[in-house]
Amino acid sequence: MTPSQVLNTLSSDRFHPASETRLLGESVANKLGVKPYMQDDALESHLLNSHCPRILLVATHGYFAQEKQQAYLNLIRQLLNCTNGEELEILLAHPHLLDQNLLSTMKTLAIKLAENSHEQLANWLQNYAIVLLLEILAKTSQERQDRLANAQLENPMMRSGIALAGANTWLSGGTLPKKAGKGLLFAQDIAALDLWENELSVLVACESGIGDVKLGEGVFGMRRAFPVAGCKTLVMSLWKVPEKASVLLMDRFFNNLEAGTGRGEALLEAQNYIRTITVRSLKSSELGLKVLDELAEIKVLLPENRDSQLDYRPLEHPYFWAAWVCQGDTSSFKL
Repeated sequence: MTPSQVLNTLSSDRFHPASETRLLGESVANKLGVKPYMQDDALESHLLNSHCPRILLVATHGYFAQEKQQAYLNLIRQLLNCTNGEELEILLAHPHLLDQNLLSTMKTLAIKLAENSHEQLANWLQNYAIVLLLEILAKTSQERQDRLANAQLENPMMRSGIALAGANTWLSGGTLPKKAGKGLLFAQDIAALDLWENELSVLVACESGIGDVKLGEGVFGMRRAFPVAGCKTLVMSLWKVPEKASVLLMDRFFNNLEAGTGRGEALLEAQNYIRTITVRSLKSSELGLKVLDELAEIKVLLPENRDSQLDYRPLEHPYFWAAWVCQGDTSSFKL
């Protein structure tokens, strides 16, 4: 294995493509008459450098950093790729990572590199980088080490975020074009945005290998960041809802807004619509038929009695509609 591959074996952190969000993005964009930014075009610069959107939909993976392992690996990558003489400067620029866990990660990596015939890098880590870190730690009191190690990740605004185009490249230590930023927007980054003209933001959290906006701190970070940035209303999902059901709910939600219904009431009515919709109603529209196909794929069974199938409510379970919450201004506004 290459040194990069060896590093990757120490962490499974990777986002998988959120292709299931395309239909939702296209549906909402079409309703609003705007161009959606999809997949590789979902760049950080569109949020950071553009005029404040009146309505914003972000449908992607949520990120919640429970461990510092990835940060350790990114720091080690910097050390391995830096010019001779820059090592001390790089280490001192990351005081919150300079602890015994980083030391342990370095030692484990040195062993793995040696096992994969990268003796030169293993020796450099063992005889230089680790020695340099030990010298720094020896000059730092244990109390200060503990305080620095915990300071950043105790803040949920730095532990939660959303994945954009380039997130995997950044996590693996690769280089991204300037417009892509780091591919991850932490809650702290979002809080610094200018969203004071934003009437509504919709945040759809999807599952991922490392992501999942977690209940508790992760969600707290997102739910706090958008209002701090100026967003008047935030609608967000607390867990992944099947794609077609999400589109159906959002379609109803935006129709309600268009009709002048208040934001909070529009969401509640859309949730009730999903909860009570019957197979008969779903079969009457193209999107409804797609919902039924999706339910068959995830093995949601209809009643065996064909006479009762048409009146059956296949989306009645809270899993399909209760994930959505609305906070902030609940009044009506013109789309």
